Amino acid sequence: MTDEEQKEWLFKENMRLADERAKLEEERRAFEKYKSEETMKLDHRRAIDSIESRRVEMEKNLLEKKIALLEKEYIRLANDKEAFELLKKRHRTVVNHNVTYNFNGVDVMFAGVDSEFALKKRYRDLLKIFHPDNLDGDTAVIQDINTAYNNLKKKYS
Repeated sequence: MTDEEQKEWLFKENMRLADERAKLEEERRAFEKYKSEETMKLDHRRAIDSIESRRVEMEKNLLEKKIALLEKEYIRLANDKEAFELLKKRHRTVVNHNVTYNFNGVDVMFAGVDSEFALKKRYRDLLKIFHPDNLDGDTAVIQDINTAYNNLKKKYS
């Protein structure tokens, strides 16, 4: 190989290597761009997942609080109903030495009411307990409660 041929071969080889470098650099840039886009997508997905998991956790906490409140109120209502049933049993017809005393259970239901506000609150509570749509509801008792409420309402108005 002569000097001229060697120079030509070196020149061609340098050109080929330059083309290879340019192709590699272009592939590196494309890969970096793809990598950054995928990273951004992944970061975006992680952010959305994080926000979604926090939202789900907050909804779960809210639901647990609502359930706890409902359970507490249900227990209070059951206790009130039980206390009322005991009071109603005590104030029914009492037979003592052949003497009969009749107590109107509805009057007992409104015992201790001393204002219009207290009357309305007791009335609403009694409706919750004895409404006919409830399991132990009773239409006759509701009618008696309404009558007593209307009479007492006139008293406080």
